[in-house]
Amino acid sequence: MNKYIEEMRRALVEFYNTQKRINAERADAMKKYNQEFQGDVLSRLMEESGTAYDKARYRIESAKADALASIEAWEKLDGSKLTDDAKLLKYDLPPSQFYELAKKYKNNGTMCLALAQYAEKKNREKESPDYFGWIDTSLIPTRKSLEEAYQYFYNNAITRLGSLYDGNQTPYITFEMMENGTKNFGAECPANIQYFNVLPNS
Repeated sequence: MNKYIEEMRRALVEFYNTQKRINAERADAMKKYNQEFQGDVLSRLMEESGTAYDKARYRIESAKADALASIEAWEKLDGSKLTDDAKLLKYDLPPSQFYELAKKYKNNGTMCLALAQYAEKKNREKESPDYFGWIDTSLIPTRKSLEEAYQYFYNNAITRLGSLYDGNQTPYITFEMMENGTKNFGAECPANIQYFNVLPNS
């Protein structure tokens, strides 16, 4: 998994575990103590929950900031990053082989530029799309697509964090039901596939 998305996931899981314990302690206090003594316990738990929330949010926001900063280095062109596979771009490649290259070089901004220019050129040629098939350039990372992907996962992380903190207000969905989605945050799924596909592997 992309390391910045993984950091968001870890922040969410850590907060989930903390909030799950706090919820259990709150429920226990409500049973064990009368209203006169509940106040101090509940106040302490609320403060601990708020501190944990702030910490998790800071980690998620820091991960996003680091991710966006990493795009600068990724985007910087470097001739030494052109590999022998670049020689293949002199030929007509079937889309399946092209997509393998796109997947292989997601971490390499220089190779991604070469691949994008190849795809755009072939898509403009009349014969190539008819014979080899249209090349989907959305699978090649660009500065814009990376920024959009990191923003998408950040927005989802912040929304999930808020739901965990507030106890989730969605009908028929309990706090415990959010465990799987939290622990698998950032994993490939139909809802995020267009963003997942462009993320570097590290």
